[in-house]
Amino acid sequence: MKIRFSPWQATYIHERTWHPSQKIEAQPDGSIILMLKVADLGEVKRWLIGFGAEAKRLEPRKRKRNPRSLLWAVTSIALGRPTCA
Repeated sequence: MKIRFSPWQATYIHERTWHPSQKIEAQPDGSIILMLKVADLGEVKRWLIGFGAEAKRLEPRKRKRNPRSLLWAVTSIALGRPTCA
């Protein structure tokens, strides 16, 4: 999995070990790309939601769920509404 983090989050991501397989590439604009070899993408996706627009998944590109439905599910949970998403 490859994830680009904004310059604003780069220091925070860089100063921690998130996974034994991680590799980090610094980018000219101050952002970083975090590369991980993981078996369960679901856990990583849930972790990324907390970063909002400051993180972007670059690989794998295939999305199994429509981002709009994921946003609806997260919003519903945050507002305490039941969801089937």
